[in-house]
Amino acid sequence: MGSPLPVRSAALARDTNETKIQLAINLDGGEFPADTDARLLKATAGHASQSSKSQIISVNTGIGFLDHMLHALAKHAGWSFAINCEGDLHKVDG
Repeated sequence: MGSPLPVRSAALARDTNETKIQLAINLDGGEFPADTDARLLKATAGHASQSSKSQIISVNTGIGFLDHMLHALAKHAGWSFAINCEGDLHKVDG
């Protein structure tokens, strides 16, 4: 009998004077880690969100194209992934 598979998930939150970021990922899909920030679990209704038996995806960075790309990456990789960002986005005018 082999050893159990390693846990391939993480959750973190970082608050500074300028930004508030919460992130959770499970590389095998399914539920997020138990230590996932409660603010992130409440914010799972963004425009780049979906939930199924095997995956939970919620992306809200404040930058639409980045949201789309992160959602697509998580979807096709089979991850459960959630990120919520608030604060200074440093938008560049071009």
